[in-house]
Amino acid sequence: MIVTVDGYAKSGKSAAAKQLAAALGFAYLDTGAMYRAAGLALAEAGIDIHAMKRDAVRIAAAVAGYHYGRADDRVELNGTDYSERIGSDEAGAAASKVGTFPEVRKRLQSEQIRLASGGNTVCDGRDQGTSVFPFAEVKFFVIADATVRARRRVKQLSGDGPAPDFARTLADILFRDRQDTTRAIDPLVPATDAFILDTTELKVEEVAAVMLHLVNSCRPRG
Repeated sequence: MIVTVDGYAKSGKSAAAKQLAAALGFAYLDTGAMYRAAGLALAEAGIDIHAMKRDAVRIAAAVAGYHYGRADDRVELNGTDYSERIGSDEAGAAASKVGTFPEVRKRLQSEQIRLASGGNTVCDGRDQGTSVFPFAEVKFFVIADATVRARRRVKQLSGDGPAPDFARTLADILFRDRQDTTRAIDPLVPATDAFILDTTELKVEEVAAVMLHLVNSCRPRG
């Protein structure tokens, strides 16, 4: 069984998707982390991800050999562990940027299908219910007010030191929204058969509980 959870940055979808996977006993696939690792790996290879058309040939050659591993909550790309680095704003911006490149999307989507095949999986991302797993039995699309999402991000980052500037954080989130929803390839949109969940006033546990109820209601009896 495949369950997809798509939605906006900092909407709480990933935390809820993890809790849902644990409650169901399913594997959890964080596809956003895959794009973050790809963005970091391309930058490390000396490829300017902000001038992707110029480096199109090099990008295509690089991602053709990308192979992701699965080990609990670790994110491994070609044997390199990126887990400790993918939570940064830089990695998030890189993910959104490389996600506009067709060869990157094609390769990573192929890897996502490979990783989720043959087992029950909750797939967390931006295009899982629309492009990668359109046949998924249950699909969710998570939204939340942008201001609330910015507050959540500021709170998250404040634990590592001085609180970041709220206005800048909000601007970054709105920019990410525009980039994700307006890209020509696989834009961030809800699948026509997705459950839309607004998490603006909900705790993660409440969102996960709603998801669990809906998944169980859609599962075949007996």
